[in-house]
Amino acid sequence: MNQLNLLTANDISQRTSILGNIKATFTQEGENQFGVVLEINGNKFLIAMQNIADQIEQFEIIAVK
Repeated sequence: MNQLNLLTANDISQRTSILGNIKATFTQEGENQFGVVLEINGNKFLIAMQNIADQIEQFEIIAVK
């Protein structure tokens, strides 16, 4: 019998922040690049952002659900 992994590399690289009814899940995709799933009041946004020197250099909304 094969045992499945409980955590994947993707699970370990994700960080989640919750503030009230706002939830953001950050996944690092490159050295300074992140994918973000932002959920506000049940509305979901997929965002790509680039961070340089602790500042957001590029911010793009890719999809809305």
